[in-house]
Amino acid sequence: MRQWLVLLFFIFLVQVGFGQVYLEKQTRHRFAQLNMGFDIEASFGGQTMYLNQASTIQSLSLENSFSPRFLIGGTHFWGYADFYIAIPLFGNKTEKENQEITALRGVETVFKYYPLRIENKKIRPYIGTSLAPFYYEQNNGNLEYESGPELNHTSLPFLFGLTFNRGNHLVELGAAWNYNSNQDYYISRNEIAQIQTPLLYASLSYRYMIETTLSAEKDWESGRTEEVTQILADRGRLNGFYF
Repeated sequence: MRQWLVLLFFIFLVQVGFGQVYLEKQTRHRFAQLNMGFDIEASFGGQTMYLNQASTIQSLSLENSFSPRFLIGGTHFWGYADFYIAIPLFGNKTEKENQEITALRGVETVFKYYPLRIENKKIRPYIGTSLAPFYYEQNNGNLEYESGPELNHTSLPFLFGLTFNRGNHLVELGAAWNYNSNQDYYISRNEIAQIQTPLLYASLSYRYMIETTLSAEKDWESGRTEEVTQILADRGRLNGFYF
């Protein structure tokens, strides 16, 4: 087991020693590069409604929140696109005016387009969108039955920002405009109010780029891959199965 771990670590070191390999030429083995990292996302804005002890509807502003997220994905189309998922590590709760509010985003799937491709030592703007699930729950301590319903919905926010690249490192400052922020919510068993989920999100991220396919390019260009494939096909050795 120890020998296998050493071997995997060695392979990892070999593969990460590349920057933007697509700058030299654009081939199938330079099409995409894996990247992993973290970001800090902040939410701004938002408002909810609740019933006070006199059963009068009151408004309440949501507090700004901060959430660290783990990022894993890859740049694609030789640096012109970036796809990844952002996994929140923990969420925040707001407790004030006898209300306990949980408002957080789930695992976000992000799609970004760069008009000017990502290149070393350059800042590049991007635009994009994402599949951004949102979870909201409000418990009202003024009511006999405190627990409110759980609201789940997925939005398509507009993304924009700047990415700086240096070698294998990507540093990014971005924002998301959640234009579809108004939602209906039951603030009691019989009353529906319109709440506003956070309208704007901002994030600061760092990711490390890892090259995993370039080592196969030499055999592909020399014809070795095609030759071996044909030999295996003639022997009926290309079939297989997996779990």
